[in-house]
Amino acid sequence: MTDRRQIREATRIFILCVFWYLISSSNNVIGKLVLNEFPYPMTLTMVQLLSISLYSGPLLKCWNIRPGLQSSFSKDYYWKLIIPLAFGKFLSSVFSHISIWKVPVSFAHTVKASMPLFTVVLSRVLMGEKQTLPVYLSLIPIIMGVAVATVTEISFDLVGMWSALIATCGFSLQNIFSKKVLHDTGVHHLRLLHMLGQLALLMFTPVWAIFDLWNIIQHVNIKQDANMFMIFIYLFADGLLNWLQNVVAFSLLHLGGVSYSTFRMKFLYRFYNGMD
Repeated sequence: MTDRRQIREATRIFILCVFWYLISSSNNVIGKLVLNEFPYPMTLTMVQLLSISLYSGPLLKCWNIRPGLQSSFSKDYYWKLIIPLAFGKFLSSVFSHISIWKVPVSFAHTVKASMPLFTVVLSRVLMGEKQTLPVYLSLIPIIMGVAVATVTEISFDLVGMWSALIATCGFSLQNIFSKKVLHDTGVHHLRLLHMLGQLALLMFTPVWAIFDLWNIIQHVNIKQDANMFMIFIYLFADGLLNWLQNVVAFSLLHLGGVSYSTFRMKFLYRFYNGMD
């Protein structure tokens, strides 16, 4: 019975991982389409944070998710973990958009696939977490794949590559410390997502206003630009997909008990070895 329950749970998490990958890939493609016509990566981040803040509230009410323990965060804990998580959320998003702006989506997504490597290494360094030998061995194809993609990439851009690496490292740190907050406080994972989205939006708005908003006012004629309608559609789709991606990602953090990037490797190994 226990094995069946484990298989059911692992299968459900694997399906969520597949959904996460599909949503993430679609989101990157749409983001590239937007940035080709509307080269303002910070605005994409702004739209995504706004989408998380707007859509998460009604979802929490619809599912009757109450505030719970989030109100019991101490001031010290809040400043040490919650604020840095929110800061990292918008910073990683900005670098992610710069990467898909500067390099092909396929290359950016290949670098993003190295997230398990970052997560395993950072978890070991920061949290002292150890993984099994198969998990460490499963990192080898990831390292080789990213190396081959980097060497053979025709449209190579150094800024794009480093932006992708910084974004991936940032997302890995978010996974690790979001898991810690969920474990330490018992706050609902979607409530945590909503809170981080709102805080990140609050912190990022002045940055966006100084850089992107000012440039948009100076250089973009919304009334005369024939492509603006499609750009607005793409921005809406990008924000919605990113919100769904975050909902799936935080659900995986909650269900898996580990960062979802690491769990993907663990699941594949255990599934093909009878869940032993």
